[in-house]
Amino acid sequence: MDFQALEIEIKKTNYKFWHTEQFDHEDCTQELIKEIPNYNEFLRKKSLIEKDAQKVTPELRQFYCEPLLSYEQEQHVFRRFNFYKYKYSKNYNLYLENQDEIYKSLAVKDFINSIEDRNFIVRCNTRLAAKVIQKRKDFYGDNIGDLISDCFYNIIKAVDGFDFRRGFKFSTYCIWVLMNNTL
Repeated sequence: MDFQALEIEIKKTNYKFWHTEQFDHEDCTQELIKEIPNYNEFLRKKSLIEKDAQKVTPELRQFYCEPLLSYEQEQHVFRRFNFYKYKYSKNYNLYLENQDEIYKSLAVKDFINSIEDRNFIVRCNTRLAAKVIQKRKDFYGDNIGDLISDCFYNIIKAVDGFDFRRGFKFSTYCIWVLMNNTL
């Protein structure tokens, strides 16, 4: 992704972040960007998902690609996601002040990392969308494609707007967004 495409993407999206004091301490960086806790457990759950996927209709199987994250894993990924958005914002502003190419490349790298984390969170919560689709099929009828796109859009919107600092589980918030925005 080049810098101009990045600026266009930023203007299109809601690129706010939830700041914690931990972001300002350089010695906390390694803790913030490390792999999710209990990653082996996550991989074990991922292998079990295939069994669940066989229980649903073929059009909903695409939602069964990643397991739900535990509360601890979710908090870590959201903290990392917001840290990368914070770093992007900081490096972008430094680039605007100094016109130094180093800050420009760091801003692009941090933006890409934040998008990767957002996509990971979305993939981990797509099964919630499958549950909503099963409940809302009667409203949408045969037009399941519209319902699927609405659900994906609303999960992305929920990820971008979720304040992890409050201590709630994202799946609770995401279900609320999905149920209230897919009618």
